[in-house]
Amino acid sequence: MIPLANQWGPFHPRLDPSERLLRLRTLHVIARLLCGHRAETLIDALSEAEATETALPTALAAVDRLDALDRRKILGTYAAITKRRGA
Repeated sequence: MIPLANQWGPFHPRLDPSERLLRLRTLHVIARLLCGHRAETLIDALSEAEATETALPTALAAVDRLDALDRRKILGTYAAITKRRGA
């Protein structure tokens, strides 16, 4: 089970599977473009999570293990892209 504080983006427990896949792929592309090889562990974990929901905690742990600047860039970009308009 993913702790409440970490239930964001693709890690929210009640997402429709197709929405989860979309969010995982969005995060994957952002990580690849902004960090490249430095985010390889995260990119691999996100790919695995696309195939099986049981890999989500591993992907979340990979986000937490990123260098602070890379993590900030990835999460900031993800938040900006997925922000609801008018909210």
